[in-house]
Amino acid sequence: MSTDSALKLGGRLKTARESLGFTQQKMAEEVGCSKSAWVEYEYDLKIPGSKVLAGLSKLDFNTNWILVGQGLPKTVIDYDLLLEVTDAIDSFKKKYLKPWTKEKRRELVELFYEDFIEKENAGIQRGNVEEKIHRQIIMVSD
Repeated sequence: MSTDSALKLGGRLKTARESLGFTQQKMAEEVGCSKSAWVEYEYDLKIPGSKVLAGLSKLDFNTNWILVGQGLPKTVIDYDLLLEVTDAIDSFKKKYLKPWTKEKRRELVELFYEDFIEKENAGIQRGNVEEKIHRQIIMVSD
């Protein structure tokens, strides 16, 4: 297992706070704890309780991601990106006459959507969604 602090609970809490542009004091106020408690959470000295997790959930954070690192950090859906991904996959299907099942289409949409969200959360700009998706599908098809 990696020792990267981003993989630990405290690192994910810090990432969540920084993604909102909040100070430790502001984040503590938003989730309903003291600043000193929040600092202890970020340094993995304490584990947040249900009140803090509920506060994080109200800020649209995925508590499963906060606690165990699974899923995407935010639970808010970027409908514009979802539409771009779906359109790009559909245009690839038309252009290259790929006979995908409904399940395969759903799998591709989910895969590419999560990939773009993860990259955006890492600070990587989206760019041309259709071009990137077409290029990636071609690479794995060859």
